[in-house]
Amino acid sequence: MLAEMANSSEKWIRGAAQRTLLQLDALDTIDNLQAQVDKFFAERHEWPGLGVPDPTGIPYEYNDAHRVILSPKSTLNPLPKMLAK
Repeated sequence: MLAEMANSSEKWIRGAAQRTLLQLDALDTIDNLQAQVDKFFAERHEWPGLGVPDPTGIPYEYNDAHRVILSPKSTLNPLPKMLAK
C-alpha cells in the first residue's frame, strides 16, 4: 500500500509514503545492527563503532543503554512508535 502511495500524483501523499518507507527500512536496519552489536559485545566485551548511515546518510548512534538508534540529526525522526521495539 505504501509503495502504491509513493507513486501518487499528489506530492504530499507521495512524500509521506516515501518517508514512511525510509523509516521502515531504518527500523529493519536498527534491528539487524543491534543483533550484530550484541553478538560482537558477547564475543569481545567491547562495543563496536557504528559508522553505518541511515537511509538519509546520517550515521546511526547508541543510546545510553548501548541500543542502536537513529541520530537526533536524522530527518527520519521520530520513528513510528507502534513499529519500534
